[in-house]
Amino acid sequence: MRSMNRWVIATAGVFLQIALGAVYAWSVFRTPLAKQFGWSIPEVTLTFTISIFVLGISAFFGGLWLTRSGPRIVALSGGVLYGLGVFLASFSDHGLWWLYLTYGVIGGIGLGFAYIVPVAVLVKWFPDRRGLITGIAVGGFGAGALITAPVATRLIQTVGVLHTFAYLGIAFLIVTVAGGSFMQNPPDGWKPAGWTPTATQSAQRAKRDYTLREALATWQWWALWFLLFLNTSAGISVISQEAPMFQELAGSADVPGTGARERGCSSGHGWRGQPRQRIRARILGCGFRRDHAESYIFRDVFDSGGALLVLAEHYVRNHPHCGRLHHIAVLRRRIRDHACVRG
Repeated sequence: MRSMNRWVIATAGVFLQIALGAVYAWSVFRTPLAKQFGWSIPEVTLTFTISIFVLGISAFFGGLWLTRSGPRIVALSGGVLYGLGVFLASFSDHGLWWLYLTYGVIGGIGLGFAYIVPVAVLVKWFPDRRGLITGIAVGGFGAGALITAPVATRLIQTVGVLHTFAYLGIAFLIVTVAGGSFMQNPPDGWKPAGWTPTATQSAQRAKRDYTLREALATWQWWALWFLLFLNTSAGISVISQEAPMFQELAGSADVPGTGARERGCSSGHGWRGQPRQRIRARILGCGFRRDHAESYIFRDVFDSGGALLVLAEHYVRNHPHCGRLHHIAVLRRRIRDHACVRG
């Protein structure tokens, strides 16, 4: 049987990840929801917390299901649940609990099921480029916010926050189902034509596959788990709060999704009126039209390292009289104040 072109599968996997990565744009919805329904910011932010927590739990069971039933059914099920959860969130005028149930629980289950599929499938299709293809797949997830944040902001301004959930839910459903339908494992024993693992590649890989029970008995598994736990915790804490963090650094009290414009970008200056050439924000988004200034330099695209780099650069450049340790301390306080959910 002729196998499918692996680059077609990779492209489908990236589009699937882009749709799923839209969850990183959650901060766009925070303030519009709080203003419209009188909910507090911690109450609204809890939706994102639930979604990410459920994602982690469902990804575990999704991985077991993928091993038994194959990637396509897992990806399609996850895509349907994710799109349905976002769409049903458009009926959140019933109460905050409905937002938790739909976007948080249903959408989170869909995220967990679908997220693991492209990575698991593509490393099998690209044994010769495992690092590259994994980076592309995960990068697609991060790029989801790059696309979704300005689109969602514009929709919130024109049709309202609840209708935005409806439109995005339909779009996510279409993209995830289309991308998920291409997910399949290569035939047993398949490898790229003419490729033979180098001695270095062979030395870096295990001689055999481990079962879950065997993997849990190794210290390497737990070390990797702990490393990913710390990395994800830091990244998610910043991502969920990036919009207000960048607004404060920009010296703006305006809120994305309310029709306000980011004063620094629209006036041709950087943060706090600094000359544009002193800030890299133009490269990251401030060079766009005034209509897109609400993206606040694509706040939801950055992972923890990227966000901290931008924040640190701003402090170092605007506080030359202070020592580096002082900058680090101030930066830590900013992240703590914004990332912690207050009761």
